[in-house]
Amino acid sequence: MFLDSDDMLENYACEVMYNIAEEKKADYVSANYIMMDENDNKREKPAFDTEIYVDSELKLSNLAKSFPVMNSTLWNKIYNFDFLKKNKIRFDVNPPSEDDYFTTLAYMKTDNGYYTNKIICDYRHNPVSTSNICDKKYFEKQNDVYKVIYQNFKANDKMGFYRYYYAKKSAYLICKIIDSDAVTLREKKKILKNFHWFFSLADGLKIYIANESLVPIFQSIKNENYKDALKQMEKVKEIRKSDSVFEKSRSFFPTLEHYKEMSKYDHEF
Repeated sequence: MFLDSDDMLENYACEVMYNIAEEKKADYVSANYIMMDENDNKREKPAFDTEIYVDSELKLSNLAKSFPVMNSTLWNKIYNFDFLKKNKIRFDVNPPSEDDYFTTLAYMKTDNGYYTNKIICDYRHNPVSTSNICDKKYFEKQNDVYKVIYQNFKANDKMGFYRYYYAKKSAYLICKIIDSDAVTLREKKKILKNFHWFFSLADGLKIYIANESLVPIFQSIKNENYKDALKQMEKVKEIRKSDSVFEKSRSFFPTLEHYKEMSKYDHEF
Protein backbone atom coordinates (compact mmCIF):
# COMPACT_ATOMS: atom_id res chain seq x y z
CA MET A 1 0.00 0.00 0.00
CA PHE A 2 1.06 3.59 -0.59
CA LEU A 3 0.11 6.83 1.13
CA ASP A 4 1.04 10.47 0.58
CA SER A 5 2.10 12.37 3.67
CA ASP A 6 -0.89 14.73 3.58
CA ASP A 7 -3.56 12.04 3.19
CA MET A 8 -5.06 9.77 5.84
CA LEU A 9 -6.07 6.12 5.97
CA GLU A 10 -9.04 5.03 8.04
CA ASN A 11 -8.10 3.02 11.14
CA TYR A 12 -9.43 -0.17 9.57
CA ALA A 13 -7.99 0.39 6.08
CA CYS A 14 -5.03 -2.00 6.06
CA GLU A 15 -6.95 -4.86 7.69
CA VAL A 16 -9.95 -4.51 5.39
CA MET A 17 -7.87 -4.28 2.23
CA TYR A 18 -5.65 -7.21 3.19
CA ASN A 19 -8.59 -9.44 4.09
CA ILE A 20 -10.36 -8.72 0.80
CA ALA A 21 -7.18 -9.40 -1.17
CA GLU A 22 -6.74 -12.72 0.61
CA GLU A 23 -10.39 -13.75 0.32
CA LYS A 24 -10.63 -12.89 -3.38
CA LYS A 25 -7.07 -14.06 -4.21
CA ALA A 26 -6.75 -10.75 -6.06
CA ASP A 27 -3.61 -9.28 -7.55
CA TYR A 28 -4.82 -5.89 -6.39
CA VAL A 29 -7.78 -4.36 -4.57
CA SER A 30 -8.98 -0.81 -5.17
CA ALA A 31 -11.25 0.96 -2.70
CA ASN A 32 -13.54 3.94 -2.36
CA TYR A 33 -12.30 7.15 -0.76
CA ILE A 34 -13.49 10.60 0.23
CA MET A 35 -12.01 13.98 -0.65
CA MET A 36 -11.24 16.80 1.75
CA ASP A 37 -9.83 20.28 1.30
CA GLU A 38 -6.72 21.78 2.88
CA ASN A 39 -8.76 22.69 5.97
CA ASP A 40 -9.91 19.09 6.55
CA ASN A 41 -13.44 19.78 5.33
CA LYS A 42 -14.71 16.55 3.85
CA ARG A 43 -16.95 16.23 0.85
CA GLU A 44 -20.38 14.89 1.80
CA LYS A 45 -20.22 11.99 -0.63
CA PRO A 46 -17.36 9.61 -1.43
CA ALA A 47 -15.63 9.55 -4.80
CA PHE A 48 -17.75 6.65 -6.03
CA ASP A 49 -21.47 6.46 -5.35
CA THR A 50 -21.90 3.45 -3.04
CA GLU A 51 -25.32 2.65 -4.48
CA ILE A 52 -24.06 2.53 -8.07
CA TYR A 53 -20.58 1.12 -7.57
CA VAL A 54 -20.79 -1.98 -5.40
CA ASP A 55 -18.14 -4.54 -4.52
CA SER A 56 -17.17 -6.33 -7.73
CA GLU A 57 -14.42 -7.94 -9.79
CA LEU A 58 -12.49 -5.61 -12.08
CA LYS A 59 -12.18 -7.00 -15.59
CA LEU A 60 -10.53 -5.60 -18.71
CA SER A 61 -13.07 -7.65 -20.62
CA ASN A 62 -15.85 -5.44 -19.24
CA LEU A 63 -14.33 -1.95 -19.14
CA ALA A 64 -17.64 -0.11 -19.46
CA LYS A 65 -18.53 -1.49 -16.03
CA SER A 66 -15.10 -1.76 -14.41
CA PHE A 67 -13.20 1.29 -15.61
CA PRO A 68 -15.18 4.00 -13.77
CA VAL A 69 -13.60 2.81 -10.50
CA MET A 70 -10.21 1.89 -12.00
CA ASN A 71 -8.62 5.22 -11.15
CA SER A 72 -4.92 5.98 -11.37
CA THR A 73 -4.31 6.86 -7.73
CA LEU A 74 -2.15 4.64 -5.53
CA TRP A 75 -3.33 5.49 -2.04
CA ASN A 76 -6.65 3.60 -2.35
CA LYS A 77 -5.10 0.30 -3.39
CA ILE A 78 -3.30 -2.75 -2.10
CA TYR A 79 -1.11 -4.90 -4.35
CA ASN A 80 0.15 -8.46 -4.16
CA PHE A 81 3.91 -8.06 -3.98
CA ASP A 82 4.57 -11.28 -5.90
CA PHE A 83 2.37 -9.97 -8.73
CA LEU A 84 4.34 -6.72 -8.89
CA LYS A 85 7.67 -8.54 -8.76
CA LYS A 86 6.71 -11.09 -11.43
CA ASN A 87 5.63 -8.38 -13.85
CA LYS A 88 8.46 -6.00 -12.95
CA ILE A 89 6.07 -3.20 -12.11
CA ARG A 90 8.07 -0.38 -10.56
CA PHE A 91 8.24 3.39 -10.49
CA ASP A 92 10.35 3.71 -13.62
CA VAL A 93 9.36 7.33 -14.28
CA ASN A 94 9.66 10.48 -12.20
CA PRO A 95 6.76 12.70 -11.07
CA PRO A 96 4.32 13.91 -12.16
CA SER A 97 2.01 11.10 -13.31
CA GLU A 98 4.22 8.36 -11.88
CA ASP A 99 1.06 6.96 -10.32
CA ASP A 100 -0.57 6.78 -13.77
CA TYR A 101 2.42 4.85 -15.06
CA PHE A 102 2.37 2.38 -12.18
CA THR A 103 -1.36 1.74 -11.94
CA THR A 104 -2.03 1.44 -15.68
CA LEU A 105 0.81 -1.05 -16.06
CA ALA A 106 -0.60 -3.09 -13.19
CA TYR A 107 -4.09 -2.97 -14.69
CA MET A 108 -2.74 -4.22 -18.02
CA LYS A 109 -1.00 -7.20 -16.48
CA THR A 110 -3.98 -8.88 -14.82
CA ASP A 111 -7.70 -9.49 -15.07
CA ASN A 112 -7.77 -10.43 -11.41
CA GLY A 113 -8.58 -7.17 -9.65
CA TYR A 114 -11.29 -6.33 -7.16
CA TYR A 115 -13.11 -3.18 -6.06
CA THR A 116 -14.65 -2.50 -2.66
CA ASN A 117 -16.92 0.46 -2.02
CA LYS A 118 -15.69 0.71 1.56
CA ILE A 119 -14.10 4.11 2.22
CA ILE A 120 -10.52 3.50 3.27
CA CYS A 121 -8.81 6.81 2.60
CA ASP A 122 -9.28 10.55 3.05
CA TYR A 123 -7.63 12.29 0.10
CA ARG A 124 -6.59 15.86 0.76
CA HIS A 125 -6.70 18.46 -1.98
CA ASN A 126 -3.44 20.29 -1.33
CA PRO A 127 -3.16 23.51 -3.36
CA VAL A 128 0.64 23.51 -3.05
CA SER A 129 1.19 19.87 -4.01
CA THR A 130 3.16 18.92 -7.11
CA SER A 131 0.01 18.02 -9.03
CA ASN A 132 -1.59 21.40 -8.32
CA ILE A 133 1.32 23.75 -9.02
CA CYS A 134 1.10 23.29 -12.76
CA ASP A 135 3.98 25.30 -14.17
CA LYS A 136 5.81 24.88 -17.47
CA LYS A 137 8.17 22.20 -16.12
CA TYR A 138 5.24 20.23 -14.73
CA PHE A 139 3.61 19.96 -18.15
CA GLU A 140 6.92 19.16 -19.86
CA LYS A 141 7.49 16.24 -17.49
CA GLN A 142 3.87 15.14 -17.78
CA ASN A 143 4.17 15.06 -21.55
CA ASP A 144 7.20 12.77 -21.29
CA VAL A 145 5.38 10.36 -18.96
CA TYR A 146 2.22 10.34 -21.09
CA LYS A 147 4.32 9.27 -24.07
CA VAL A 148 5.79 6.38 -22.07
CA ILE A 149 2.33 5.33 -20.87
CA TYR A 150 1.00 5.42 -24.44
CA GLN A 151 3.87 3.20 -25.61
CA ASN A 152 3.17 0.80 -22.72
CA PHE A 153 -0.42 0.37 -23.88
CA LYS A 154 0.71 -0.24 -27.45
CA ALA A 155 3.44 -2.69 -26.44
CA ASN A 156 0.95 -4.67 -24.33
CA ASP A 157 -1.70 -4.61 -27.08
CA LYS A 158 -4.17 -2.87 -24.78
CA MET A 159 -5.36 0.02 -26.95
CA GLY A 160 -8.94 -0.96 -26.19
CA PHE A 161 -8.17 -0.20 -22.55
CA TYR A 162 -6.25 2.95 -23.51
CA ARG A 163 -9.44 4.41 -25.00
CA TYR A 164 -11.07 4.53 -21.59
CA TYR A 165 -7.95 5.83 -19.89
CA TYR A 166 -7.59 8.49 -22.59
CA ALA A 167 -11.23 9.61 -22.36
CA LYS A 168 -10.68 10.52 -18.72
CA LYS A 169 -7.08 11.72 -18.85
CA SER A 170 -7.52 13.97 -21.85
CA ALA A 171 -10.28 15.85 -19.99
CA TYR A 172 -8.10 15.91 -16.86
CA LEU A 173 -5.12 17.29 -18.77
CA ILE A 174 -6.92 20.03 -20.67
CA CYS A 175 -8.58 21.19 -17.44
CA LYS A 176 -5.18 21.30 -15.73
CA ILE A 177 -3.89 23.54 -18.52
CA ILE A 178 -7.03 25.67 -18.46
CA ASP A 179 -6.96 26.21 -14.68
CA SER A 180 -3.24 26.86 -14.35
CA ASP A 181 -2.22 30.35 -13.28
CA ALA A 182 1.44 29.33 -13.19
CA VAL A 183 1.86 29.59 -16.97
CA THR A 184 1.31 32.52 -19.32
CA LEU A 185 -0.87 32.35 -22.43
CA ARG A 186 2.28 32.17 -24.54
CA GLU A 187 3.51 29.24 -22.46
CA LYS A 188 0.10 27.58 -22.73
CA LYS A 189 0.35 27.82 -26.50
CA LYS A 190 3.68 26.01 -26.41
CA ILE A 191 2.24 23.38 -24.04
CA LEU A 192 -0.63 22.75 -26.45
CA LYS A 193 1.85 22.35 -29.30
CA ASN A 194 3.85 19.84 -27.28
CA PHE A 195 0.68 17.87 -26.52
CA HIS A 196 -0.62 18.03 -30.09
CA TRP A 197 0.27 14.35 -30.55
CA PHE A 198 -1.89 13.48 -27.53
CA PHE A 199 -5.03 15.46 -28.34
CA SER A 200 -4.86 14.33 -31.97
CA LEU A 201 -5.55 10.76 -30.83
CA ALA A 202 -9.17 11.50 -29.86
CA ASP A 203 -10.91 10.86 -33.19
CA GLY A 204 -9.08 7.62 -33.90
CA LEU A 205 -9.87 6.25 -30.46
CA LYS A 206 -13.58 7.01 -30.82
CA ILE A 207 -13.84 8.40 -27.34
CA TYR A 208 -16.64 10.37 -25.73
CA ILE A 209 -15.72 13.93 -24.74
CA ALA A 210 -18.01 14.30 -21.77
CA ASN A 211 -18.25 18.08 -21.61
CA GLU A 212 -19.38 19.85 -24.76
CA SER A 213 -17.31 22.95 -23.99
CA LEU A 214 -14.15 20.88 -24.47
CA VAL A 215 -15.05 19.64 -27.97
CA PRO A 216 -14.06 22.81 -29.89
CA ILE A 217 -10.84 23.00 -27.86
CA PHE A 218 -9.86 19.49 -28.88
CA GLN A 219 -10.68 20.25 -32.52
CA SER A 220 -8.70 23.49 -32.51
CA ILE A 221 -5.64 21.77 -31.03
CA LYS A 222 -5.93 18.96 -33.56
CA ASN A 223 -6.08 21.54 -36.38
CA GLU A 224 -3.16 23.43 -34.80
CA ASN A 225 -5.34 26.51 -34.39
CA TYR A 226 -3.89 27.32 -31.00
CA LYS A 227 -5.11 30.91 -30.93
CA ASP A 228 -8.71 29.72 -31.13
CA ALA A 229 -8.04 26.95 -28.61
CA LEU A 230 -6.72 29.49 -26.10
CA LYS A 231 -9.79 31.69 -26.56
CA GLN A 232 -12.08 28.75 -25.88
CA MET A 233 -9.98 27.73 -22.89
CA GLU A 234 -10.27 31.18 -21.33
CA LYS A 235 -14.06 30.97 -21.60
CA VAL A 236 -14.08 27.59 -19.87
CA LYS A 237 -11.72 28.91 -17.19
CA GLU A 238 -14.22 31.61 -16.29
CA ILE A 239 -16.97 29.00 -15.97
CA ARG A 240 -14.81 26.75 -13.79
CA LYS A 241 -13.91 29.59 -11.41
CA SER A 242 -17.30 29.22 -9.76
CA ASP A 243 -16.82 25.47 -9.22
CA SER A 244 -15.70 24.14 -5.87
CA VAL A 245 -12.48 22.16 -5.51
CA PHE A 246 -14.52 18.95 -5.49
CA GLU A 247 -16.56 19.89 -8.56
CA LYS A 248 -13.48 20.87 -10.53
CA SER A 249 -11.89 17.50 -9.92
CA ARG A 250 -14.65 15.44 -11.52
CA SER A 251 -17.28 17.54 -13.29
CA PHE A 252 -15.61 17.32 -16.71
CA PHE A 253 -14.90 13.57 -16.55
CA PRO A 254 -16.88 10.94 -18.48
CA THR A 255 -19.68 9.28 -16.54
CA LEU A 256 -20.83 5.67 -16.42
CA GLU A 257 -23.26 6.44 -19.25
CA HIS A 258 -20.48 7.94 -21.35
CA TYR A 259 -18.38 4.79 -20.94
CA LYS A 260 -21.35 2.66 -21.95
CA GLU A 261 -21.61 4.68 -25.16
CA MET A 262 -17.91 4.15 -25.81
CA SER A 263 -18.28 0.40 -25.34
CA LYS A 264 -20.24 0.21 -28.60
CA TYR A 265 -16.89 0.47 -30.40
CA ASP A 266 -14.93 -1.92 -28.16
CA HIS A 267 -14.93 -4.61 -30.86
CA GLU A 268 -12.90 -2.33 -33.15
CA PHE A 269 -10.00 -2.29 -30.73
